Amino acid sequence: MENRKKWALPHIDKKKAWGYAKNIFLVTLGCALLAFGDAVFFTPFEIVSGGAVSFGIIIAHFAGDNVLINDIVVAVFQVGFFFLGLFTLGKKFSAHTLLATIAYPLFYTLFFRFGIGQGITASLMAIRPEEPTVVLLLAGIFGAVFGGTGCALTFLGDGSTGGFDILTFLISKYTNIKEGVSSFAIDAVTILLGLLVFQDYVGIMVGIISAFVAALLIQYIYVQGNSCLIVDIISIKYEEIADYIHDSMDHATTLVDTVGGYTGENRRMIRVIIYRREQKELTDFIASVDPRAFVSFITAKAINGEGFEPFKAILGRKVAAPVSKTHKPRKKKANSKKKTTKTPQKKKTTAKKAVQPKVSEVTPQTPAKEEEKSNG
Repeated sequence: MENRKKWALPHIDKKKAWGYAKNIFLVTLGCALLAFGDAVFFTPFEIVSGGAVSFGIIIAHFAGDNVLINDIVVAVFQVGFFFLGLFTLGKKFSAHTLLATIAYPLFYTLFFRFGIGQGITASLMAIRPEEPTVVLLLAGIFGAVFGGTGCALTFLGDGSTGGFDILTFLISKYTNIKEGVSSFAIDAVTILLGLLVFQDYVGIMVGIISAFVAALLIQYIYVQGNSCLIVDIISIKYEEIADYIHDSMDHATTLVDTVGGYTGENRRMIRVIIYRREQKELTDFIASVDPRAFVSFITAKAINGEGFEPFKAILGRKVAAPVSKTHKPRKKKANSKKKTTKTPQKKKTTAKKAVQPKVSEVTPQTPAKEEEKSNG
């Protein structure tokens, strides 16, 4: 019988596969929510609150009501910023942005041209003649809720909705400005441009409120979700817990020798830095292994280094300290005078001491040599 090769299926890491599936789901859901808020609330009421959809509203205003080009403008901006992210943020980031670059314009076109969700718009339009300001405020707030939540979900999925969100990642990469703050600044510039075009101060104020609400949601959902915790674990099964942190959670640990103040027992303490969203996973495992373990969680203000945010920007700012310029010259002058007075005295004393042992070493040797000669 012929030997047949057994073809085995390639090993699939379940954790990585689950991570990729979760990221794809978060990015797709975020794009759908953002497109829903833009098409149902912002576009019909011409609320300029930032992003590519605002430029679509402005350009469509000049094109006329009969020309529907909002989704075309959005698609052009999405593709353009995609290539910007490809050359600046790398292929890995662009892989997730590619999904958003395709999904967001498709969802926006679906909501904008095919009337999905237009029942909400029609209901608001019906009461607009009676309460125009209230309708604008409601549309702005609900549009910001959907848009801010959608952006935050795409950020949690290691991606972006594309468009101007790529600029927020660029600013966050090279500075210490968070994504929510930079997003609000970019939206503010877009709102000022809308003020020059529409000359509608009520609509512009609603747009400012919308941008502020969206930035708060991004700050709360994404930034709080990515905040870090410093965890100290004291357990008799520290090796098993440390192995789980290394293998399953993909984090490094530090082992510290500790002594109990009351019991005097020597214990090993594990210190690890995790993301806040990983707290439940770690707590559940520790509870299953050692229910009597002592665990403390401390919120970290900032974590910089390998595996977390880069340390270059902060380090560069600390080097430029103005205090060093005022104190160093004075200390050098004072020390230089003292050194000039003390150094010659030390040299003279050492020279004298160095000569004395030579004389003492030679004098006792000469009589010993003479006695040897005489006895010989």
